[in-house]
Amino acid sequence: MITREFASHIVEEWIALWNSHDLEHSLSHYTDLVQMSSPSIARIARGPSGVLKGKSAFTACWANALELMPLTHFELDSMLIGAESLAIYYKGASGMATEIFSSLQTGRLQNLPSATSDYSRRVIRS
Repeated sequence: MITREFASHIVEEWIALWNSHDLEHSLSHYTDLVQMSSPSIARIARGPSGVLKGKSAFTACWANALELMPLTHFELDSMLIGAESLAIYYKGASGMATEIFSSLQTGRLQNLPSATSDYSRRVIRS
């Protein structure tokens, strides 16, 4: 079971590492078997599937991303904690995005489905 303290630690560290643009340290959070799917991957890696499998593919894609977008900065909006997974909603280089982390028992990430938005919808309360 993932605790709020553990989730907060993982998320704060993940965002700080990506904001540092230190790819080697950022990738230390991921296992060699990491898999990620995202519309952003199709754009950055120029591959139609939008899927990365393995740490070497993951490394190459995000090295290219940081080169293309050197001012990338993430800002956490919220997080949702599950029994064995964690979802974060954050502002990224292309707008709002969601990452879903699983296999967190070791403190390293393995499966990451992701979604991004080209627009943001606000709810107006009266």
